Amino acid sequence: MPKLTRKSYTRKLVVVGGLVFASVALISTGFAAFIISNNAKKDVNSNVQIGTIATASLEFEDVAITDNKSFKFDGAAGDNEGRVTTSSGEAENLSITITGKIKNAQYLNRCTAQLTVPTGLQEAVSKKYIVLPECALNEEEVEFGTPSANNVVDFSYTVTFAWGAAFGGINPSLFFDSYEATDADGKKGRDYSQQEVIDALADFRMTMFGITPAGAEVTPEDYNADAVADNNVYKVTFTAYTN
Repeated sequence: MPKLTRKSYTRKLVVVGGLVFASVALISTGFAAFIISNNAKKDVNSNVQIGTIATASLEFEDVAITDNKSFKFDGAAGDNEGRVTTSSGEAENLSITITGKIKNAQYLNRCTAQLTVPTGLQEAVSKKYIVLPECALNEEEVEFGTPSANNVVDFSYTVTFAWGAAFGGINPSLFFDSYEATDADGKKGRDYSQQEVIDALADFRMTMFGITPAGAEVTPEDYNADAVADNNVYKVTFTAYTN
């Protein structure tokens, strides 16, 4: 497999005078990939796992992710102009909603949710690329409805990430085209040079996936879906407590 040098790496990222967020691969594991090399594709339903813990006679049932089932840190939806755009019809998805039921709710006192995130995403938070939802920091209370006649309650819980101060709190595809949005150091998006944009997006992606290139060169295998799958799984754990 030919190696991807810095020169060819830059050439592949610059497309018609701009940069492209690409979703040609790794979509199934929850992230879109930048166009850097030809990536392998692995078909799975989601990168989010759901865990449930109940005490006494409480039981969870029909717990599922609705609609958008994976977190995707891709370009902004509909952003097809400027230096950084979205391609392949995919766009960011920073929220998922999980619904379900709790049986024997006559014993239910409270329910909480806790999110466990991949190591790479924790590093991305430290670099101010991403902002974690509250449930990744602490157990968060989950609201639920009034018990039905057969003592079943419905619940719905949404987990939402946000873009960090390194991108002015907005999607990087919008930030690097903005004359107003500023990063954590007060630098406007449009003040970044083309090479600085390339370097920032490459670092963001490698940080999120936990990729550490060897020296100045990286091989296409480094960007294979299988190489990053283990660092791309989120788990939301629901715990129901009795009275």
